[in-house]
Amino acid sequence: MNNPLHPEDQLPYIDGVKVFVIADVTTSQAAFRTGKIETRSGIVKDDWESLMGTSSDILWRRQMPVSSATIFMRQDKPELPYDDIRVRKALFYGIDHVSIRDDYFEGEGVLITGPIGGIADYEKMYTPYDEYSEEIQKLYGYYPEEAIELLAEAGYPDGFSATILTSSEDMIPIVKDMWAKIGVDLTVDLRTVPVIRSIVMRSEQEDMYYGGTGGAVLKCNQWRTDSYINYSRIQDDEFDAWFDEFNASMLDWDKMSILMKEMEPKLRAKAYFIDLPNDYTYFMWHPWLKGWLGETSVGYFNTWGQLTYLWIDTDLRKEMTGRAE
Repeated sequence: MNNPLHPEDQLPYIDGVKVFVIADVTTSQAAFRTGKIETRSGIVKDDWESLMGTSSDILWRRQMPVSSATIFMRQDKPELPYDDIRVRKALFYGIDHVSIRDDYFEGEGVLITGPIGGIADYEKMYTPYDEYSEEIQKLYGYYPEEAIELLAEAGYPDGFSATILTSSEDMIPIVKDMWAKIGVDLTVDLRTVPVIRSIVMRSEQEDMYYGGTGGAVLKCNQWRTDSYINYSRIQDDEFDAWFDEFNASMLDWDKMSILMKEMEPKLRAKAYFIDLPNDYTYFMWHPWLKGWLGETSVGYFNTWGQLTYLWIDTDLRKEMTGRAE
C-alpha cells in the first residue's frame, strides 16, 4: 500500500494484519519457521534457541520484563495479619527469590521488574536492584529463621493460615512449599479468569490474590487508594498526597521521573505486595519485515500503533521463501 499523503514515500506498507492465535507451540514455531507468519513475540528462551538453531537469518530482540507476578495481601481487613509490616517482611524473607530466578527461570530472570521495568522509556525513574538500599535488597534475599522471628514478634509464634486466589498456579507451589517452612500454611483457591476478574474488580478477594504489577505506571494503580487495581487495599496518605503532584506534572516527563525515582523505593520498603522474579522474553521477525525492531507499543498503551510504520520487502520474501504473497 502506497502512502497517498506522501507521494515520495512509496514503500509497500502493509494494508492489513492477521493475528493468529496458535495455542500449540510446535505449530506456532513451524508457521514462523516456514515464513507463514512474519513475527513471534513473548517467546521464552527454549523456544528462541530452537528457532535460532534452524535459521541464522531470523532477527530478534530480548525484552527486559516490565511487570511481575505478584502476591497481593489485603491490608484493610483487621482480622488479617498483613497490616503489620513485620508480617509482610516475614513473607518476603520466607521466599528464596534468587533460587526462583536461577532455577525456575534458569538464570534468565530478573529479581525486581515491576511496576517499573528497566526499559529505555522508564530509565530516569527505574532503580536497578544494586542501587536500592540494603533494607530493600534484603527483601529479595532468603532469611527463613528471621521470618519466623518476625512472625513471633507480630503475635504469630506458630505461624498462620492463608488463602490465595489465583487463575494459574504458576510459581505458587514453590511459594507454598517455602512458606510452609516458616509456619505459613497456604491454601490455593484456583478459579477461572472470568470469575477472578468479577471478584477482584469489586475488591471482594477475601485474603491474598496472585496477579501482576506493571503497565499503568503513570496511573500508579497498584498503590492509589481509589484504584480498583489496588489489590492489597493500601491506604497510604503520604503517597496519595504525592500522587496529586505527580499527576499534575503529567506533561513534564523529567519532573515525573524525578518524583517517581524518589517515591518508588519508599513504597517498596513498605512491602505492600510481594513481587516475584520474572523472565526475559524474545521477539523474533523475518528480515523481509521492515520498519520494526520488536516494539510492542509506540507511546503509552498504544498497542499495535507500530503497525503503521511496517512494510514488506516482497522481493526479499520471495527470494527467501519462494512466495510473493
